[in-house]
Parts: sequence; structure tokens; C-alpha cells
Amino acid sequence: MKTKIKEFFKDYYNTKQEILSEFINAKIDLYQKYGSDTVAKFFEVNLKYELEQSETKIEAVIPLQNENIYLCEDNKDDVYYVSEKEGRLIINNMMLPCDCMIMDKDLKGKCIMCKGETVVDDIECPMCQGSGMCYMCDGEGKYSLKNFLHQHLVPSDIPVEPVPSRQELENELTDLDVPDKVHNNLIDYILEKDQIAHDEYVKWNNFYQKFFDTKQLPYPVNLFPIYTPTVLEDLYNDQEVYISRLLVENHPRVLAFKENDENKLELIKIKDMCTMFEESPEIHQNYTQCPCAEETTDGNPISDCEFCFGTGILICSLCLGTGWTTVAPDPVDPENIDNPERYKKGVEEFMEIFTEDN
Repeated sequence: MKTKIKEFFKDYYNTKQEILSEFINAKIDLYQKYGSDTVAKFFEVNLKYELEQSETKIEAVIPLQNENIYLCEDNKDDVYYVSEKEGRLIINNMMLPCDCMIMDKDLKGKCIMCKGETVVDDIECPMCQGSGMCYMCDGEGKYSLKNFLHQHLVPSDIPVEPVPSRQELENELTDLDVPDKVHNNLIDYILEKDQIAHDEYVKWNNFYQKFFDTKQLPYPVNLFPIYTPTVLEDLYNDQEVYISRLLVENHPRVLAFKENDENKLELIKIKDMCTMFEESPEIHQNYTQCPCAEETTDGNPISDCEFCFGTGILICSLCLGTGWTTVAPDPVDPENIDNPERYKKGVEEFMEIFTEDN
């Protein structure tokens, strides 16, 4: 049986690599066509790196006692539960590394906000409600794919929606104060991007149908992409930069286009809504006072406070309160998110804008 399982995973990983390679190359071509040199290079480097890092192999196959299930662990710390049904092997469940461990192995199983301390500035941690444990993996460092999908009420069948027509996209915005050239270029980009996303979802859905127990596991939305047609919400000129607001996979996105020296429109920046926005709206496009000042006799913030870094102001450290994070070409370095100087500069710039707007 172990030989059969290894052959199963050889097919699994080869098929997975073929799909990744096909669509990573398609996305590189897309941004070479529509992006500036900087944006195109960013996607080329990062997508090729993603492909290189995706190569995987099974390192252990362990039969579980009294069950027709085998535990299989790969070199990425993913654990598969595999069984034979109706003469074929299928994946029943997976145990996946949790974000807490991916961010910092020393945080394994601990709340990423309070780092397991249960409190933030002597106040019960709002993320873990004082337990100190990661809410996603309950302190284990890994979480069950099956539990995740059922807890998030992922439907067993996600329909494949068609790519919108050019006419549908043109009708979404009318009476625009931008040249037709700009509007048409944006629609061309959306149509090509959506066709790639649509075809990619079809391939991954077929992959899921082939290798996973579809009766036990809904389509794994946290592992494989889905496709939702892009919605064009706005397009306007801001000092010779054309800004477009979209809904991509139901998430807000902002694109910035600009004409280069050859009068060709280029995509120069992509931003997404901050991933922490819904969880902590009070520190996005707004701020709160850090309670550290209450601990000092003069009422001034603590200069080395690990949350406000002496500013007395709490804003999101990821997007610096703006509500938006850059996807390309210059996303924030994860190791620089908690840099005190970056945070202090971000607070200064945020407060200037906030004061002007209010």
C-alpha cells in the first residue's frame, strides 16, 4: 500500500506543479503586457520564486491503527489523511501549518496579537479573549482543513461563473471623464486577467475532484483559487495618473495606470484593502489613543512602548492606518512591519491627512 500511496502523491504533485507552472507563466505574460517594467519585474521574480518553492515530496507514510487511513507528511509540514474508496485513493483531510507558526515558529499555537501573554497593555487581548492561544488552531500550531471548511460554511459546489463580456464591462461605467483609450486599456486588462483566473479555477476544481474526497471536503478555498467576475466600480484621473477601483474576487482593489514616454498606458501600482480592516476598523482611517500614557505620571506615552512606539497613537501597523496595502511593486517587508521608525513616520503622515480631512 505504501508504494501505491507514493505513486498517488507522485501524480498529485506532478499535476499540481503543471497547473501552477501554466498559470504562473500566464500571469507573468499578463503583467509584461500591461505593467510598467517595475511591476512586470516584481511579478516575474515573485511568481517564479513561488513556483520554485512549490516543489514538494512525501517524506513519511504511516498507517493509523484500526483504520483504513494513512497519515502522509510532506516536506512542507502538510499532513494528509488518505484512504482507499471504491478502488482509488483519495485525500480525506489535511492538517495544515497555522499562520501563527508560519509568521514565527516561536509563536506556534500562540495568539499573534498578544504573543501568548493574554493581555495587551494590561487589557484583555481582543483577538484571543485572554486565552493566549491562536484562535485558528486552538494552540496546536496546525489546523484541520475539514474543520476550517465546515466552520466557514464553504459550499460543497462552487459554480464556475462566466467571464464578463466587453459590453458588460463597458456598461458598468459611463460618462467617464477619462480618454476612451484609458477605459479600453483597463477593460482589455480585466478581460485577460479574468480569463486566466476563470481557466485556473476550472483546472483546480478538476484537480480537487480527482484527488480529494468531495463528500467529506468542500472545495478548499484556502488552498486553491476560485473565480468571481471582476466588477469595475470607478475610474478617474488624479494628476495624470488614472485610478481604477475594482472588486476582484469580491475584495476591493485599486489600480493605478500612467502613460509612459511612448504614450503607452502602464499599470504602475496595485493596492488591496488591508487584511486587518474588517477585524479592527477602529485603527483604519481612524486611530485610538494608546493606553500606555495612563501608566505615566506626566500623562505622556511611554517612549519604548511596543505598540505605539512612543507616539501615543494606535493605527494599523500593516497599512499604517490608510486601509490599503501595496500588492506591487513595493509591498511592505514582513520583517519591517514592526520597525519603530517606519511606524513613527506612518503616524506622522496619517495624522497630517486625518487632520486635513476632519
